[in-house]
Order: sequence, then structure tokens, then C-alpha cells
Amino acid sequence: VKPSVQNPNSFDELPAKVKIASNVKRRAPVARAVEQAPPDASAYKSDGKMIFIGSSTGGVEALISILTAFPANCPPTLVTQHMPPVFTRNLAVRLDKMCAPEVMEATIGAALRPGTVYIAPGGELHLEVAGRSTFACALKTGGPVNGHCPSIDRLFSSAARSLGPRAVGVLLTGMGRDGAQGLLEIRQAGGRTIAQDEAT
Repeated sequence: VKPSVQNPNSFDELPAKVKIASNVKRRAPVARAVEQAPPDASAYKSDGKMIFIGSSTGGVEALISILTAFPANCPPTLVTQHMPPVFTRNLAVRLDKMCAPEVMEATIGAALRPGTVYIAPGGELHLEVAGRSTFACALKTGGPVNGHCPSIDRLFSSAARSLGPRAVGVLLTGMGRDGAQGLLEIRQAGGRTIAQDEAT
């Protein structure tokens, strides 16, 4: 049973959640065994916004802290997490048990819908968002970018192209340069950008 989440309006609180997550030290997160309340479809109006999160191997616990605070009817959320194959699938399964939204490993052509988080599969493909009026996951070939595949820059750049001001980019620390250029592109396209400060 998925946990319930009290506050359905997460956009305004997202920066605070990233800051809180940066200070969290967790060892073995345990799924919250709470009865899930039916999502209130009218409580959240996305205005077509989507969330894009970039995280490296050291950011898994921060990512868990953020996503477990998301409401069941959160905006479509795409995550590039630097991890090898199989590990990303296991992460998606683990997060799905802990989070109110559905969490899955992204597949080619999967329609992006509210209440769902899509994790980039580790390996040789980059997760991107495709579309203009309706959106879907795209898995694209290409070598490593900034030493990483999947690359956060590839995800963020596609968000800037496809969604412009409707994109919300969140970059966690610990992945070197990957994601910095893409986050800038989201900002230049009018989207909202949030970066975790290493010092905090």
C-alpha cells in the first residue's frame, strides 16, 4: 500500500525539500505503512508543468527524501540518476514502494502522465522528453556526455526544448559538470531551476 501525502501542492515547497534532503543522513529507509487516501484530482493544477531531476550515485538518499514527499497526483517527473543497468530498475521498484506517486523505469514511448515518476534506465541510452502538446519518454542513443550515460544534460536540454517555461529543473550535487549546462538551458527557456548547494 502506498503512503498518503498531506500537501498536494509541491511546487512552492520543492526548493525547501531539496535543502532538507541535503542534510538527511539515512541508512535503511523503510516504506511507510500508511493507508493511501484517494488522490483529489481537483487539488492540483499543473498548468502543464513537468519536473526534471538530475542526481548522481551519491544523491540517492536525497532523491528518496524528495520523492517520498511528493503527492500522489504530482506533475509528471523524469529523473536521470547516474547508475549502471539493473540498479536503476531496482531503484524504481524500491521507490515505487515508498512513494505516493507511481515510480517506474522509463520505457520508449511511455506517455507522461501526472502521478508518475520515470527513472532513466542505466546503460547506453539517454532519457529525454519528446513532444510539443502531448509528451512521452524517449530513449536516445549516443555516447557518454560529461562522462555519463544516461546524461542529465541530455534530459534537461530536451526539457528546455520541449517545455520551455513549463519545465522545472532540479540538480542535486555530486555529479561533476553533468547537468549544469542543461539547467542553464531550462533557465534561459524561462523554466524554473533549483540547485542543491553543496555547503547546505
